Amino acid sequence: MFAALGVAVIQLIDTLPDYTAKFQTIWHNSQTLLERFGVDRSSLFDQISKAVDTKRIVMVAQGPSPRSRSLGSILAASWR
Repeated sequence: MFAALGVAVIQLIDTLPDYTAKFQTIWHNSQTLLERFGVDRSSLFDQISKAVDTKRIVMVAQGPSPRSRSLGSILAASWR
């Protein structure tokens, strides 16, 4: 299972550079659309940063970690 996960991560790392142009196009198109509606990029980022609670994001990101470790331990023990 861990080998398959490692292979998947390596494949992801190998394919991400292929999507750079696509991500840049999406970013540019999004900025153009926002400008058409009169939205300033800096004011949008300010509003988003005020609306997003970074403490909660960190808490959510850290939350599954112990559970996933215990699940990994259970799975590893069952393969023995």
